[in-house]
Amino acid sequence: MSGIIGSKFNHRGSGLVGSLGTDGQHLLSSGAGKTNVFETQAVVSDTSARQDILTLGLKQAVQENSTKFNLPNAAITKFEADADFNLGGSTDIGRHASEYIFTAGVSAFSNDGNTLLLCHFDGSDTATSTTDSSSDGRTVSFGGNAQLDTAIKKIGTASLLLDGTGDYVSLPASSDWAYSGNHTIECWLYFTDLDSSPNFINQVETHDQANESLIRLDADDHFYYELRNSANARILPSDESATLTAQTWHHFALVREGTAMRIYKDGVQTDSTTCTGTYGSSSAVLYFGGGFGTAMAGNMDELRVSDNARYTGGTTFTPNAGGVNATGTALGTTNVPASAVTEVSGVMLLKNQAGTNTLGTDVKVYFTADNSAWTEAASYADAGTFSTGIKMIKLGKTTVSSGSDVRWKIVYANQTGSKTAYIYGVGLNY
Repeated sequence: MSGIIGSKFNHRGSGLVGSLGTDGQHLLSSGAGKTNVFETQAVVSDTSARQDILTLGLKQAVQENSTKFNLPNAAITKFEADADFNLGGSTDIGRHASEYIFTAGVSAFSNDGNTLLLCHFDGSDTATSTTDSSSDGRTVSFGGNAQLDTAIKKIGTASLLLDGTGDYVSLPASSDWAYSGNHTIECWLYFTDLDSSPNFINQVETHDQANESLIRLDADDHFYYELRNSANARILPSDESATLTAQTWHHFALVREGTAMRIYKDGVQTDSTTCTGTYGSSSAVLYFGGGFGTAMAGNMDELRVSDNARYTGGTTFTPNAGGVNATGTALGTTNVPASAVTEVSGVMLLKNQAGTNTLGTDVKVYFTADNSAWTEAASYADAGTFSTGIKMIKLGKTTVSSGSDVRWKIVYANQTGSKTAYIYGVGLNY
């Protein structure tokens, strides 16, 4: 009774109003007419309650399926806690803390309303240019001997190889490169040579360095930036302590947020300084990998420029974290019926965490009764909302090869960030 919220308890049918004792019991005659004030309880984890709700929801669903399809046996698996489902040895994919089953890794940068430039450096590129995947669709040209490299890449099928002898990527002059507000420049870099102090970003309007944007490696292999406004006022960096490693992929990000200019290496802020004014120019070409001074020797992948501060001060992050081609199979454990069965059905709790997953394409469910011949569920029916954003999916009665080893299997495909499915539980009828 301790979970009741209120000041009085009406004993149904007695006409008496009684109080609750210290241990929650109902005091009838002795408590009649009295008012009880409940003590305040500390907030505790709701994990157990959510587990109970999951269990009850799945039990109710499989009971309905049992009646509908005349399948008397049932089993449920809930994924709310890791302890409830052990994938060891039965699947080629790992568990995610949020119930999404995926292959760990990093994904390609996404295009959104803040993206000014996005270059994946993949199969759509030519020998002399790449496609800007942002909505601006700019022509991004390769200079020198810059070319695609399929042997060394961070994400996708290729990266851009720069040999250090004058290679670069150039973008036409644009007002987008006159950084007067929040912005982010980021990419993955792989330096084969750290001794040449190469330029990574360079934009100079005139030879007197007015409106210059310069990011390079200094003599100690640290990222260094020098930004000048139209009055040739120079912004000096504070001490940059994060050392790079040759022949290793590093994520680099330059972020302006308000009056703060920050550098991030591999998701960790390594430098910050106060800045004002406009940097860069609307009348100068923007170069990556070279253009002025010493050119970069190495590879570049996933180049993105944005008109917002994607990473806030003092925080750490995993650079473009997500699942890379997150395909895989979750396999349920054995259920043994009293006699061989030939029909199986079930239910699934699914949340479209990102995008809309198409059942039967992006997420597929299979059944077996002999643990060898797998048959996809005969149908997927949306039975309504189980909880906020979580759908109850009823799986049609499916004819399978006769056997006494009944299992379910979930196959994931296309889980790359634009589509992300969380599975909270599976019920089985057989």
